Amino acid sequence: PMVIPTPHLSLNIEALVNADVRLAIRAPDGSFIPGYELDQSEIDLYNDPYRCAAKWKTKPDLAELVGREIWLHFQIRGASLYSYRTDFEG
Repeated sequence: PMVIPTPHLSLNIEALVNADVRLAIRAPDGSFIPGYELDQSEIDLYNDPYRCAAKWKTKPDLAELVGREIWLHFQIRGASLYSYRTDFEG
């Protein structure tokens, strides 16, 4: 688990054609946090692959989770995740 220090999370991703990357946020008990499920994930892989902002359909960032302990749950197809950071304002 990790503690979210800032509301913004960015990803460094190398995506191939038709790649799909989804990100869910889980509570320490393993349950998905509502609004941050995989099917709510909206990550634009092709605008700026070095700083893809993690967003969800109804959650533009992680503001409501700052200071909370969470797990990141990635689902990746046709791409490589090199890093993520929490200090980028997307």
